[in-house]
Amino acid sequence: MNTAIIIDCSAIFYQVISRICGYNGKNIKNVVESGRKYLTLEKEQKSFLQDMHNEFDSLNKYSAMLNTTGIYFAFDSVNAPSFRFHVYPEYKKSKSRSKEQVYDKVIFKKLIGEYCDVLRENGFKVIEWDGIEADDIFFEFKKIIPDHTNIGIITPDSDIDQLLDHRTFIYNPVNYVTKVSSDFRMGGTYSNETGETDEFDFFFGNSQNHTLDTNYERFFSNKTVVCPKSSLFKKIIIGDDMDNIPSFFRYRTKTGKSEFAFTKDRYKQFEAKYPECVNLSMLNDDEQFLDLLSKFSDIVGRDLDTGRLEEYKYKKDFNVSMIDLSESGKYHKQSPELLGIIHDQVRKPEVNFGVVTFYERDSEIY
Repeated sequence: MNTAIIIDCSAIFYQVISRICGYNGKNIKNVVESGRKYLTLEKEQKSFLQDMHNEFDSLNKYSAMLNTTGIYFAFDSVNAPSFRFHVYPEYKKSKSRSKEQVYDKVIFKKLIGEYCDVLRENGFKVIEWDGIEADDIFFEFKKIIPDHTNIGIITPDSDIDQLLDHRTFIYNPVNYVTKVSSDFRMGGTYSNETGETDEFDFFFGNSQNHTLDTNYERFFSNKTVVCPKSSLFKKIIIGDDMDNIPSFFRYRTKTGKSEFAFTKDRYKQFEAKYPECVNLSMLNDDEQFLDLLSKFSDIVGRDLDTGRLEEYKYKKDFNVSMIDLSESGKYHKQSPELLGIIHDQVRKPEVNFGVVTFYERDSEIY
């Protein structure tokens, strides 16, 4: 079974620089300051880019045993904001994000642009388009790759879980977890040191004729089964904090003075009490949607405010348009151009991954 690997370069960039600067989820101010000092020095920029390339080189080596048909590099739009900012100006804006943090992102953006240019110059399969995010690229990418080829998406981003299916898996290079759907297929062959070819199932390890090496183990030993439709349903209901997309269902306190969102904890209660309602069809039919809102109200201990029904419908449709990748294409309307770029990259020949040396580049980022 052949596999096409596509890497979420922008997301991995942020993960690596956070690790370098010692970000632990709380010390954002220190990370911003150390990141600025680290990344404004030309020597450190070159060092960081080289470290990033080495990181991707290791992913390339891990993926080699998957009968890889190509390694693709997907980037969020480098030169223009996402089309989602035009639809929703508050997209990705957080109340906790300081001016320094925004500046920090600007530094990252310039470095990402530099790395994207380097890969293009060296003939790598780069997919990037003005106004389009890597998430949208993954969705369109699946249309191009033939069905007999599996797809591996390398990203730490859970937004992509909705794309899991019988031939698509997601590998998180940060925690080494591989996500698959329950119907995922991944058979293949592996040649051991003596040259014997052995057929096996990548995820359930039925091979008897050889010992699996560390590359295999890192990619597939730590796996988890995810339902893509349930994952998408949950995102639409509770929103996405990282992208500043709120839950569409909000309820008032008994005094009516304050309002609360339907949180992750509330969703867990709903999922446990009404598992039969965790279904995307509940969002598409007016009668079922009303029933869904009634169950949300039951979870939070309130009577359903039917006067807000149209508001809930509007906000639900908005969340679908921002989160469901099959719907977002209606907004950016660039699928034909993007599919053309992907086609061009698929046809390009593979190049030696380890050829780039950033210390030899004369270009200035600033």
